[in-house]
Amino acid sequence: MNTPRLNSPWLRPPEKVIRRRQAETLRRYLRQVVLPFSAHYRAVFQHHGLSADSIRSLEDLQSIPFTSKADLLNTPDHPQRAREFILIPDEKVLARRPSTFSTRCARAAPRSNGDSSGNFGRSS
Repeated sequence: MNTPRLNSPWLRPPEKVIRRRQAETLRRYLRQVVLPFSAHYRAVFQHHGLSADSIRSLEDLQSIPFTSKADLLNTPDHPQRAREFILIPDEKVLARRPSTFSTRCARAAPRSNGDSSGNFGRSS
C-alpha cells in the first residue's frame, strides 16, 4: 500500500479506492460492533439472510430495511424493545478479543530509566 500518497494533502486517492475503503470500514464495524452487540440488527440481518459481508457497496445498504419509530416503541408484549437498539457489550464476545489496553501498553515505548511510574521513559 502506498501510504505516503494516502496521507498527502495534495494527492487524493481515486473515488473507487475511497468507496472500497468506506465499504471495508463499514463491514468491519458491522461485524465487530453492531451485529455482536445489537439484538435488533442481529435479528434483522438474520431475518433477511444478510451478514456483514453482504454489504460490499453503498448500493448494498438498500437490502437493509429502514428502521421506523414503531421498531423503537415498547409494547405490552415486548416491553424491552427499545433496549434492543442499544449496543450492549457481551462479556463472552469481549473475552475473545484482545484488550485494547494491553495492546496499547505492548506498543508503548520501553522505559529507558527503569521508571515504573507509568511515565514510559519521560522525565518528570
